[in-house]
Amino acid sequence: MGQTEHILIVEDSTTQAEYLRRILESEGYRVTVAGDGES
Repeated sequence: MGQTEHILIVEDSTTQAEYLRRILESEGYRVTVAGDGES
């Protein structure tokens, strides 16, 4: 309650990851982006 959901985006395309991050943050989510599974 009162906590923001946190989403991890793993995407090697910087453009797509940034697009998704902006959309999700505008909806109130906390977002972390990783460029690959090793990040």
